[in-house]
Amino acid sequence: MNRLRSLTIRAAGYDASNRTMKIEFSMQRILTYCSVPPEVFEGLLEATSKKEYFEANIRGKYAC
Repeated sequence: MNRLRSLTIRAAGYDASNRTMKIEFSMQRILTYCSVPPEVFEGLLEATSKKEYFEANIRGKYAC
């Protein structure tokens, strides 16, 4: 897991072999997302606002 500087998202990890991403939120809740392209994970890591990127590019799009 990569620690992130965000009030909403504490950490994110990516398993390229099965394209799953785990996101740990500030309330210590961890959610798993499936069939995530690697560029989406990289985008989250590089985003200025992790929360805005999550809302626009991940939320509701990669259910397992």
